[in-house]
Amino acid sequence: MPAADLADLWLYLTAPVLGMLAAVEAFRFARLGRAWFCAKLIHDDRYRCIHCGHQPGRR
Repeated sequence: MPAADLADLWLYLTAPVLGMLAAVEAFRFARLGRAWFCAKLIHDDRYRCIHCGHQPGRR
């Protein structure tokens, strides 16, 4: 049964939203101006990447 004290409810409502916004800004900062960003650190030139569309032989 929930308690009637709702004084700190704002924390539970705002913290997830602020956390998501902070994660988006951290992701944008980590891109460092690159047009594309991929989860793979090393692309093998024999295979295309399903994440970012990297084609073999092109960078």
